Amino acid sequence: MPSFVKRTTASSNAPPAGTTPALSTSIPPLYLAPTGIPSLDDIFGGGMPLGNVWMVLTPDRHTNWSRIVERYWTARGLVDGQKGLVVGEKGEDIVRGCMWLDEARSESSARAGSESEGEEAGLKDVSALGENRPKIAWRYDGMKKFETGIGKGDRGELNLLKTIPQSTISSMEKQKIQRYIPLDPPNNIAGSSSLAWSIMSSVLSQIQALLHTHNDSQVLRITVHNLGDIFWGSPSSAQILRFIHSLRSMVRDRSASVLVAMPADLSRSPPTSARREGSDESASSSREWIKQLAWSVDACIELKGFGDDPTLPPVFHPLHGLLTVHSLPTTHHVLPPSYKHSSLLGLSTSTSTAGRGGGAGENNLGFRLGRKRFSVETVHLGIEGGQGERRTEPVPDTSLLSAGIERPAQQTSHETKLQSGQVDITTPGQKPSMSVPPDVSGKSDISGVKKRVKGVRFSAADDTPRDDGPEGRVKIRHDQMDLYEF
Repeated sequence: MPSFVKRTTASSNAPPAGTTPALSTSIPPLYLAPTGIPSLDDIFGGGMPLGNVWMVLTPDRHTNWSRIVERYWTARGLVDGQKGLVVGEKGEDIVRGCMWLDEARSESSARAGSESEGEEAGLKDVSALGENRPKIAWRYDGMKKFETGIGKGDRGELNLLKTIPQSTISSMEKQKIQRYIPLDPPNNIAGSSSLAWSIMSSVLSQIQALLHTHNDSQVLRITVHNLGDIFWGSPSSAQILRFIHSLRSMVRDRSASVLVAMPADLSRSPPTSARREGSDESASSSREWIKQLAWSVDACIELKGFGDDPTLPPVFHPLHGLLTVHSLPTTHHVLPPSYKHSSLLGLSTSTSTAGRGGGAGENNLGFRLGRKRFSVETVHLGIEGGQGERRTEPVPDTSLLSAGIERPAQQTSHETKLQSGQVDITTPGQKPSMSVPPDVSGKSDISGVKKRVKGVRFSAADDTPRDDGPEGRVKIRHDQMDLYEF
């Protein structure tokens, strides 16, 4: 046999139901389980590899974005005929609130492009206008529409307006397709530390027993809800990391993937941190804790909602928060395949992703919850730093403006041509304090030329302070410090 002929096995095992082969070739083959959110699958390079553990951090105290990700993860597995396991308190409530397929969705509504809800409603297709089509430059005629998200995918869209039927849940529970592991503490346990680890060891034993009887031809999706909260016995940071490493070793060689959702307090700082919040020592401890969590799992993302800061929603409208990627799956690879295949990350050098910033560096990512779906998009500010339209008049509500900060207004060319004469520098309520020698050219004077710089007035006609009204002033907006109001 020639040496250049590729040698393949006579027969290969079929991939598990509901999975797709990885975009990057690897030996042995790597299969990906979709998360239920197409834009999140793009960030992970097509989905979550089997045998991986990924984590969601939600540091916002006023929202619980991890729960909607848990429901997407669980619902996607049930739709694809995969088994599910929810670990945590009230796991039944998570499954009952899962979204479901929208079977009545028409083909015309399954359009690719931006994942924004309703922003294209009522707009006609430009290509269908015929002769009435607006004329633009020929170099822009064939360009695609600018996109901030990923299309809906080809596996059926999960609709937030649809809830999984109760009859379907009962049938799956009866067939043991969907299971639960409650957090029942053992008896005769003294001490909070012993109680926490006893609960964790009991959960690990039940998961290991389930994996021994599990058939690898079917994918098992495990959801760990609010790891480390009070229902887990308030474990220490060492016990949490020990639990994650033990769970990761169990599913490494099995057709199973695990989603670990952290509560809000543990998404910001370690559980044993007693330092004063806001101090430098506390911030350093929080950064180290997040780094430890990111390295203990195969992939880690952070959903930082705007619930803690009400000034951010107007700036990043229509997003509901920012997404930070702490780690990406690298199974069978040295570098994450997402660097090459993801469109949202913006690290690919492929020309197909140039419309979303491909090859230009890492993009800023945000998320939004629409009427029908949850999506991840790239963050782009509009004109004038995020304003929807260019402002040409003063803001009616002057309470948002700074009354004490003034900036020089733009002057015309004939006013800026200083020729000759004496210029006095004055401040309101004071006499001229210094003089500037006239220009050596000795030409006409500059009467009427004036400007303001931080309250200092330049006057050539008189020394009486005057107020020119709001037209000659530029004020800084409080809500957006990089904008100026003319």
